[in-house]
Amino acid sequence: MNQLPQAIANGVLLASIYAIVALGLTLTFGVLHVVNFSHGQLITLGAYLVYAMSSHGLSLLAAIPLTMVALALVGVVMGEVTFRPVRAVPINGLLVSIGWIAIIGNVIEVVWGPDTYNVRPLYRGSLHFLGISLSKNQLLILAASVVVMAALTAGLRLTSTGRALRATAQNREAAALVGIRTRRLDAGVFAVGTALAGLAGGALANLFPVVPGTGNSYMVFAFIALIVGGAGSAVGAVVGALLVGLAISVTQTYGSTAVANVAPFVVLIVVLFFRPSGIFRTGYESSL
Repeated sequence: MNQLPQAIANGVLLASIYAIVALGLTLTFGVLHVVNFSHGQLITLGAYLVYAMSSHGLSLLAAIPLTMVALALVGVVMGEVTFRPVRAVPINGLLVSIGWIAIIGNVIEVVWGPDTYNVRPLYRGSLHFLGISLSKNQLLILAASVVVMAALTAGLRLTSTGRALRATAQNREAAALVGIRTRRLDAGVFAVGTALAGLAGGALANLFPVVPGTGNSYMVFAFIALIVGGAGSAVGAVVGALLVGLAISVTQTYGSTAVANVAPFVVLIVVLFFRPSGIFRTGYESSL
């Protein structure tokens, strides 16, 4: 049986999760020029929050949106209290990210410990078509990811807030001079970015057991997708995620897990060799 269609389907599913994470990273980088390396821990925290809510009888359809709201509030605090004061010095932003990695990791350890938790999936069973088999939960996550990505991309391109974000990304001082409230936008960007981490965490909790470090590998590969697509480009984040997801799935199908873990780095090296600034990026002026 030809395994390629199944590998491609699995790669697209992986890409949908990577894209959600990469879009959150892209927003903070494109507008604030800050890379929040604690995003992986935020994904893990989101997975644990979804587990906690579902274990108390809440449906995943309610638990995931509530988790997104909770992490959005965390994002506002992170952005306003810790990242904004050090935005002018990139190395300080890196140190702040490391600090948040430690804080969130310790909170998770204290509250939930090292144990593995399982979330009751929203749906059971699989669908089969054209030689491809995907669970109903995988299809639901894929559909939700596509809707979120389309809505965010359209919002950036078609709404006044999106235009204000792109103007701020291109020239913060000029944006402030024409009346754009850049500080409010900064808080909103962090809120949306961390809410997307909550969505990714909820998606992972619906598919896999929840363990410490659940989001770390997804953060790494999403960051590679961000660079491949072009740091600061929303469309680039989606395209980069698709390339990374397909590279992992296809190499894992025809090779091994070890090869699959290396594949995204090979994609990164090849793309940067021909396009040092990424596929959809030539500089800060083209952000988002």
